[in-house]
Amino acid sequence: KIKNYKCIDDCDLDFGKLTIFTGTNSSGKSSVMQGILVSLAHCGLSSKKSDMYYFSNLEKFAIFDNVRNKYLNSDIFEITINNNIFKKHRNGDIQIYPSDIKIEENFYYISADRVGIKIRGDYTKDIKFGLFGEYIPSYYQDNKSKEIYIYGNNESKVLSYNLSFWIQKILDLNFSLITDTTDNINILSKFKQEELSYEFAPDYVSTGLKFITEILIIGLSLKKGDIFAIENPEIHLHPKAVSNLAEFFAFLVNNGIQVILETHSDTLINKIRYLVHKKQLNNTDLAIYYKGSIKEKFQRVYINKKACFSNKKGENMPFPNGFMDVDLAELMDIR
Repeated sequence: KIKNYKCIDDCDLDFGKLTIFTGTNSSGKSSVMQGILVSLAHCGLSSKKSDMYYFSNLEKFAIFDNVRNKYLNSDIFEITINNNIFKKHRNGDIQIYPSDIKIEENFYYISADRVGIKIRGDYTKDIKFGLFGEYIPSYYQDNKSKEIYIYGNNESKVLSYNLSFWIQKILDLNFSLITDTTDNINILSKFKQEELSYEFAPDYVSTGLKFITEILIIGLSLKKGDIFAIENPEIHLHPKAVSNLAEFFAFLVNNGIQVILETHSDTLINKIRYLVHKKQLNNTDLAIYYKGSIKEKFQRVYINKKACFSNKKGENMPFPNGFMDVDLAELMDIR
């Protein structure tokens, strides 16, 4: 539940095992993500370095004058996640009721502002991944040879093997990630092209490869019951790769990971529908929310057993105007 936060006046959202937020730019999709994050950062604050890192980076999303609903001139905003409540008043009063959802313990997130794999990064044991993926190579260095919880039908449970498997499946590229430490201060990262047996610095491989690697490492490191939230997973990806990436999200969901996506990709949504059609995803596990403008409320769109957009009763209905149909008239005119 979100009340009086940024452009959201009052909404009550039921999340599925796979939840997708989409809609026009600056309509409030990211506000949901920010509300979740700032609430969890405040409610889970401790002296741990990881908690302090998330709190300091997310505190800007709790500055009252910046995030209160200005259309309603509200005196309070409130974010409730299950039994977790974060409430802030104009006068500075804060009410917090903690929950068992904690960042970097069972909730993981990567921002649309993620950095991609860099040739050099900081080494740390205190933060797993970071809001922008900046510590992912450090985590990978320490865990690449360890067995993971979810690995499908692969012959190996080791993280590095499964990362290469999914890079190949999604991008059709035979690359692996190579990391090493320098005196436990820095992490050096390279991508190895297996057919050439040659290592390339990240600056010399595709941006899509660098960005997808981050999503895959986090996803493959999760366990049943964890939550993974991603802003714009389609960044820098070819439509075919976006379609293949949807299969990875289905893989996570089918292994007990709850996935939350904010996307502008109709390709991703249509592939999700196809996976329902092929019975690789259960339509009742999905929740799609669309917001058409800054003043509109979130509209829930369902997918029925026939993989069609539908209302809550399962009756076919079109997707809200201005998204899936945006180029339909032009295409029909060309024909």
